[in-house]
Amino acid sequence: MNRPPEMQHPPAIWLPVQGRAQVILPYNPADRSANPRWLRDTLGERIQIEHIGRGVWEVVRSHADDLLAACVDRFGPGGTTLITDAAQQQKCGTACQTGNPDNALRCVCQCGGENHGGVAGNWTMRDSFAIQTTITRRIFIV
Repeated sequence: MNRPPEMQHPPAIWLPVQGRAQVILPYNPADRSANPRWLRDTLGERIQIEHIGRGVWEVVRSHADDLLAACVDRFGPGGTTLITDAAQQQKCGTACQTGNPDNALRCVCQCGGENHGGVAGNWTMRDSFAIQTTITRRIFIV
């Protein structure tokens, strides 16, 4: 999973569609343990943090709200980038895919006639449904 380019400048928090939240914090070469210590002080001693390289840490996504509030307190308003990804799926059933192509404009399924009477184009087949997933990324400066 590639990190978003907006996450290159610390501090930044990324909430991908799946998996743990990732945070990048400013590096302090004089105190290499400053960031994990701050994360534990902020989120609790029992929090599981994992350094995944290049100054990026992973934490359980349920702590994202607390982490964001702590970043705003530490770095000030407008100092933290928050990146959220959301997935949306559309389904298209066999009634559409096997329908008369001349009636595509009357299609009422989620494909809007794109798959009517034919192959499911750039959609993924799952059982008798065609599914298309789109990811929406939103970026906030908090």
